Amino acid sequence: MKESEIQSILENLIQEENFLNCIKNIDSIEKLYESFHEEDKLPSFSIDYLSRKKMIVAAKNIVSLLGSAQIITTASKNISLERKEKLFPDLVLFHEEKCKLIILEIKRSVKTARETLTEMLAYDHEIRNLLPFLSNFEIVFCIVSTDYSTLLNHSVAGLITWESKQILCLHARNSEKKELELEIHLPPSWTSFGMSNLPASAISTTNIVLYKNSDDESSKDAEAAIFYAASLIAKEGDRNNSHGFVIVWRDSWKYFDGAADYCLIVGFINPYSFLPFAQEIGAIDASQNPLGQYFLEHSNNYPSYYCGEVVKKGITFLKKYFTAHIEGFSNWIDDRSKAHQVYFPMNLLRHRAIPLRVELWGALGDFSRELIVHPGFEKHIASKFPQGVLGCEDPFVAIPLIDSISGNTKIDDRGFTCKTLFDLGVSLGMLSTLYNTAINSEKDDLKNLPASITWTALDIYEVLMELFAQYNSSDDLKKCPPLIKFNIDGEFEKSLEEITSLVDWIFSEFLQGKRTIHRECFNVGLIMYPLLDELFSGTLPEKNRKSISKRVIDSSTNILKLIATECLSEYTATESIEIVMGTFSEKYLDNCEVNFNKEALLSLVKKVSDESHLSLYHDTLMDLIDMFTIPINYRNFSSQKLSEYKYIDWTWIREEILGRKRNKAVFPALRINSMGRVEIIDVAKEVYFSGFKHINLEEEFIFVTSSSSMEMAIVHKWNEFIS
Repeated sequence: MKESEIQSILENLIQEENFLNCIKNIDSIEKLYESFHEEDKLPSFSIDYLSRKKMIVAAKNIVSLLGSAQIITTASKNISLERKEKLFPDLVLFHEEKCKLIILEIKRSVKTARETLTEMLAYDHEIRNLLPFLSNFEIVFCIVSTDYSTLLNHSVAGLITWESKQILCLHARNSEKKELELEIHLPPSWTSFGMSNLPASAISTTNIVLYKNSDDESSKDAEAAIFYAASLIAKEGDRNNSHGFVIVWRDSWKYFDGAADYCLIVGFINPYSFLPFAQEIGAIDASQNPLGQYFLEHSNNYPSYYCGEVVKKGITFLKKYFTAHIEGFSNWIDDRSKAHQVYFPMNLLRHRAIPLRVELWGALGDFSRELIVHPGFEKHIASKFPQGVLGCEDPFVAIPLIDSISGNTKIDDRGFTCKTLFDLGVSLGMLSTLYNTAINSEKDDLKNLPASITWTALDIYEVLMELFAQYNSSDDLKKCPPLIKFNIDGEFEKSLEEITSLVDWIFSEFLQGKRTIHRECFNVGLIMYPLLDELFSGTLPEKNRKSISKRVIDSSTNILKLIATECLSEYTATESIEIVMGTFSEKYLDNCEVNFNKEALLSLVKKVSDESHLSLYHDTLMDLIDMFTIPINYRNFSSQKLSEYKYIDWTWIREEILGRKRNKAVFPALRINSMGRVEIIDVAKEVYFSGFKHINLEEEFIFVTSSSSMEMAIVHKWNEFIS
């Protein structure tokens, strides 16, 4: 079918308002779009799905216009205001009710694919010449083509993902009746990086430190000015297509004269961090690619240097009130470190900064706004906080969101591990002491207590949300976990009472039944917390220190004995035994040789020093015991029937699995974990993989169904889900 024939057919279809009838797969796109708004499926920030999701949204939005748009001009008319210039779009449509223009281009041959985007952008510019300041929502694009080359696919994907253009691609084919048949085409987004969140070093941070311009107190308008400056920074970030955030925080230290009461921490997604991480985990191999080879060698030298450009206007505005300097470079994971993870714990944000407001921009801003208006936000998040209505700027929305995206997560995808419960106990123990201290302090002399309370509460935010989720999807949990309002300027007794109620609920309800080891880890966390933070250990009476230390040492000894017994079990995998024995020898016994029998192991446990018991409990010991302990999970969504999982984007899953398999070192499979999250994992090193080496991923795939205690692998045919 010639291009002119396609044009003639489309013109007739549009005039008869019959365009939508020849597009085959509208229903599948609409179902995928609807899945983004499911009440029980909160949005997730998937790097590899980011582009695909924007394409689905653009396709859905444009398809909704095609049924009743009218033709303004066809390929025979020049739309240029200058007679010497020739600009002939195939079709320009207008939807009167929604006031939206649609530029439609038809491409029949591979040769003209190179011209498609050039022409469309030229027409776009000319229409904006007639109608200045049109937004990207008011002018959209539709490409009808018999072929989508690599160049055209990449160009469209780039414009949709990074330039926020609204583009619909329709693949034109001849039907058996020799009629025009169209199918919505979603261009392949990009080579999968194999990551569901950002690499650990991906968010670079720096501080904008403010100093008073005079000895006088800062203007009463200073706080409002700082909030406005943060907004300026975010708008400048959006304008420049960067991605990041700025947190305005009040300094509770005031540890030298001249310092202002406020600071800003600015975070940027560092684009140079992704490639080395994807290469390291085996998701891609860029070592033979000239660009990849260069950036693999030099990426560590390139933090995100555009920070100065994005904050420039904000700093210029702040100069009316302060002297402002950019000081210190770090990353978000280090900024969120706990006291026992750093050398100078009292320098941490958690004991100094009271976050007041957060502005997000770029992909982070888009995601935060999508989350806040999602139907499930009120049900699953806002309703669990007595503070009231939460917005994108609220630290209790934005900071957990940044934590989640950056991989600073507290929940194992199998459920509540011993380490998760220990950490929860530590945080709740800290909060109890902080509130007790606040109750016994003068209200105008709380010093850094509000900062410590806020960040410790933020540490357990994700865990609290998961406790509510487990309650909502379980018949075994009869009582709802209590709500907690983390007050920082009054009503401290009420907050302490709510925390005590939560601790009681965890013991009586969540850890009910034979949860001995989980109860022990949670209980030790409640007791041990003063030894993990100088804020508490510095004022701890020696008698209390000795009592706590003895309790921890006894617990550590018993758990090590339990691990030794598990290692001798005939059911324990050899690989697990090797890891445990190696760790035990290196960490606890200074690389002493370990004899593999019960008497020898139990004898060696007795030789472990008190210092090792105390220093290794919170990380090494918890990691070891979790190798032998089934996590607690009251909501097990796992099912062997894939038909029970709604709204899976099967075409994208297949593309991802085939794309990742091009790297010979991995063998990708689909997994739905016990929390109900869909993900693609590498099963090449799993013990069960030998039985699946023969499968042809072009035709079939491995489905791994997970529960808190086991995984099961099943082979499915693609044609069961993709027609």
